[in-house]
Amino acid sequence: MLAFWKRECRSYFHSPVGYVLIAGVLCMVGINTYMICISGRMPVFENALSSSALIFLLMVPILTMRTFSEERRDGVLQFFYSMPVRLSNVVLGKYFALLTVLMLPLVFCMTYPLILSRFGSMNFGIIASTFAGFFAMGSALIAVGVFFSALVENQVAASGVTFVVLLVSYFMPTLAIAVPNDAFTVFAVLAGAVLVLALACYLASRNSVAALSFALACCLPLCIVYRLTPACLNGGLSTILRGLSVYTRFAPFHEGVLDLTALAYYISLAALMLFLAVQVLEYRRCR
Repeated sequence: MLAFWKRECRSYFHSPVGYVLIAGVLCMVGINTYMICISGRMPVFENALSSSALIFLLMVPILTMRTFSEERRDGVLQFFYSMPVRLSNVVLGKYFALLTVLMLPLVFCMTYPLILSRFGSMNFGIIASTFAGFFAMGSALIAVGVFFSALVENQVAASGVTFVVLLVSYFMPTLAIAVPNDAFTVFAVLAGAVLVLALACYLASRNSVAALSFALACCLPLCIVYRLTPACLNGGLSTILRGLSVYTRFAPFHEGVLDLTALAYYISLAALMLFLAVQVLEYRRCR
């Protein structure tokens, strides 16, 4: 794993990609710091960092699109498939290299509140909590991008799919308020989501039996619940959308609360995405 981490870090910093993304994060945080803390004369750096979370919508798709898609195009993955290496080490090495690229601008950003503290009082407890939440959320979103890079063969398509997924996650709180929550709508949306996931399973594995089994295993209990106790589904769509939103769970950190539930959610999401990425690669190796 360490060898793959070193290899990926060299590839990022021997090309403009790593430097451009680091500069983008620093620029976004710097602009928000100037507008909120300096121009607005408010010693709330945590607001500036929280407002910069929008950068993930652009940073993550660009940073992760080449993780596997480019190597598949160049034939490097075929070399890995033929070698006695664990694909989990490949995935983890690439993932930790991406976290390194994310961590570097945050280390530089830690100097901002230190400088601002010379001109006003800063709440370093809330700032530390916001940094922790910012990094945890970025780690989870990067894992999502790694999964789609492993799943989609074309790197432009992988970047586009990742951007759409992150954009939907960003607007989930708004969607939770706007969508209807009657039992039939909740049933229809959940059934549609299951079918989409089954289709994605088929496209990734080309195994129609596994995709159909997944669809039946999810749809049958849903149909039984809707038939017997439809009232249980009322309001379920809003609850699901709020619970799945990556950005909503960042709010407690911005308020100075080290939310262990949110941390567990981010870690679980990252672990699930990396596990699925390994499974996709393992299947293609066997095929």
